[in-house]
Amino acid sequence: MEQYEKVAPLLALADLGKAVKTADTLKPGEIKRRELKRRAVDALREHGTIGHAAAAAGVSPSTLYRWRDQDEAFNQVVTEFLNVDLVDTLVSSMYSIATNTDPKLANAAVKAGEFLLKAYDRDTFGDQIKTEVNQTVNHMVQVVHSVRDTMREEQAAKIARLQERTITVEPSNSDGKEKE
Repeated sequence: MEQYEKVAPLLALADLGKAVKTADTLKPGEIKRRELKRRAVDALREHGTIGHAAAAAGVSPSTLYRWRDQDEAFNQVVTEFLNVDLVDTLVSSMYSIATNTDPKLANAAVKAGEFLLKAYDRDTFGDQIKTEVNQTVNHMVQVVHSVRDTMREEQAAKIARLQERTITVEPSNSDGKEKE
């Protein structure tokens, strides 16, 4: 319940910018919806996923997303949890795994350490993809015939030199006898 106390003032607002409604001015459907939202927030904090939060509130995940679209205060609470609290918890867990000296967790510790280093200093430890592009735009490529002819002559000379070094051998008979 203490987790809810942090967000209760936000959930008490019908909409940001509108007057605060008290429990005696709310319609019965709104009271129930507030209770379902409170359950969803509690489950979200406990389990960390929208699916678990929806199941705890007895609604579908699409309903939670609709509530986020319609109720700015609820959206603010859910967004704050997903962006701040959940990330802090995950980083804390990863740090404890990364600094664990248990040999059984050695592989997990290496992966956790690698992940944390990449997250904290992406420029130094992140995966580096370097792409260089040199491109000339809106220019035509012209083939100079004299250069092309020179290249053809050089290739023909190389082929001639290779043919000079090539030995022509007559195929032999497989039974070891010479041909007559």
